[in-house]
Order: sequence, then structure tokens, then C-alpha cells
Amino acid sequence: MRRSGYIGKVLFQVILLVFLLNSSGWAKNARYSGVCQLAKVRIDGSTNVNQFHFYYRHVLTEGFSLAVLPAGSNSLDSLSFFIPIEHIDASNPAMFDDFKELLKASKYPEIKITISDAELLHIFTSRDVKNIPLNITIAGMTNDYVSPIEVVNNEENQLVVRGRTRIQLTDYNISPPRRFLGMIRVKDEVFINFEIKLITQKANSP
Repeated sequence: MRRSGYIGKVLFQVILLVFLLNSSGWAKNARYSGVCQLAKVRIDGSTNVNQFHFYYRHVLTEGFSLAVLPAGSNSLDSLSFFIPIEHIDASNPAMFDDFKELLKASKYPEIKITISDAELLHIFTSRDVKNIPLNITIAGMTNDYVSPIEVVNNEENQLVVRGRTRIQLTDYNISPPRRFLGMIRVKDEVFINFEIKLITQKANSP
């Protein structure tokens, strides 16, 4: 009878330990998969006399697989979108050649926007994110930013997020150009507006 009671006690402790491990996330590794779309990219800038805008109207789609990792674990995976400068439209077509020259497009033909998998997962799981870290590569240089975002569509398996990232041309060793003997000066501050659509479904844990 004593032995039976001892075995029952040990079995109870094992079951309790497994429950605690699962509830703390150590034995739980939930996964999400789907697609992330970058759309409606608009670059806003200004001079001392007017404003200018550049648009990328194509949708960029990347697949992803996200995992909820145990506490204390870090994921180094990320999702990158490449925007071909040649396919960008200008509000003033006469400015497009200057824009390409400014971004050194002949040598660096793409703008790259990178978001970590952890941040994408955070957007989907928390539903109340106000800022997102990302990095932007222009003219061969990469800089880190924290972009304010707004969730404009929140459904069970789909989020639409809009962001507006403030950068400076000098962040990329680009000198703001001047025209007409310096009478027209491009300002250093530029804004990159974007929309992200995150469509995902929870997959079974392996």
C-alpha cells in the first residue's frame, strides 16, 4: 500500500511539472504562418518652396513562419522587402532623374525595408502596438528606426498596419541638393509612409 501511494505521489508531481512547463511556455512553441504584404509606399519630402512625393504602387508579398519562443529566447530571423527605385513614380516626373541620382540608384537600385519576425509576431499577438523597430537601407547604408504605427483593420487572422518613418538624407551620407544657384533647397527631413497587411493562421505545433 505504501509503495502504491508513493508511486501515485510521484506521478502527480510529474503531471504538475509538465503542466507548469507548458503554462510557462517552455514546452510550448506555437507557430503562425501566412503572408506579409508591403503596399502603398509613399516618400514625402519638401523644399523651401514646395513639397514633393514619390510613390511605389506595387504590392510586395513575402511568406513567413513565426514561432512563439520560450521566455528568454531571441529570434534573429527577419523579413525584408526590396523596392526597385526604377519602378517608383514621382508627383513631378521632372524630379525623377534627380531622385535616382540622389539615391545612387545606378549602383544601389533598391530600397530595402527590414522588420524582424519577433516584431511581426508582436503586432499580431498583442494587437495594441504603437511603434515598431525596423531598418531601412538606402544607397548601400542601413539605419535603424522606430516607426509609429496604427492598426487600421483588426480581424481575427488579418491586420492592416500603417506607419510613417522619419528619416534624414544625411543619415545616408546624402547631402540635400540645391538648385538654381541655391535658391531652391531640398530639406534633410524625409518621411516614408507604408502599409503592411499581415495575413496569418495559427499552425499546429510540431
